[in-house]
Amino acid sequence: MVHGGATGGAGGEEGRGGSAAREKLAKRAKRIKERLGKDRIAKLKEKADRRGIVYMSRIPPHCKPHKIRRLLEPHGEIGRIYLAPEEEHKRQRRLKSNKTTAGKLFSEGWVEFEDKREAKAAAALLNGQPMGGKSLSKHRYDLWNLRYLPKFKWDHLTEELSYMARVREQRLAREVSLGKKDRDFYLQQVDKAKMVAAMEERRERRAGDNSKGAGAADAGAGAAARPAVAERHFGQRRAKEDEVERGGKGARVSKNLLQMLSGKD
Repeated sequence: MVHGGATGGAGGEEGRGGSAAREKLAKRAKRIKERLGKDRIAKLKEKADRRGIVYMSRIPPHCKPHKIRRLLEPHGEIGRIYLAPEEEHKRQRRLKSNKTTAGKLFSEGWVEFEDKREAKAAAALLNGQPMGGKSLSKHRYDLWNLRYLPKFKWDHLTEELSYMARVREQRLAREVSLGKKDRDFYLQQVDKAKMVAAMEERRERRAGDNSKGAGAADAGAGAAARPAVAERHFGQRRAKEDEVERGGKGARVSKNLLQMLSGKD
């Protein structure tokens, strides 16, 4: 919001931007002086000095510049009018919350009177009063919010607006640059995470292969380390001859058994 001359710079870059704008305006004024005669320049300066600026701190919804001109013309000759549109984030929030209020709204404005005495009188008379107009006008009971700005000229306003536009551009450029840095950092971290995951997967795969090989080697070594079991054969002595060997005769004690019982070898 601009009430007077240009505000101070918000940082070194913004201060340099304001100085460059003032130098540009000074060069432009010098070129205009060279093209115009001294008498005409003096008349234009006198006319500009007679003008006065009234500041409107609030613009009723859907109130356009032509309506403000029509309501203020009875109080003096009106020159230029500038209404500042509402900020974009406020507009988006308004449209999101209530879609029925679509349309361009304004947050503040400046009205130039050809005579600064009329501007001062109109601001003193109308401030805090109903805007009036036709009986069916939706702005009839809205209140004026006017303030006269002494020693403030239209050139100050244009310089301030151009300066603020450059500040917004610089801020937007910084935000875009920071956004790119954040995006690059995020992509770098994603690539790093993928690389680490691939390394872990390869490490686990190698560890699995090594464990299988070690298990097979251990099994072979265990089998080789076990001693072979020797088989023993014991001679058997028969206590009784088979009936086939006796020729099918009656059963009798074996000779070998008799020798053992008698102690003879």
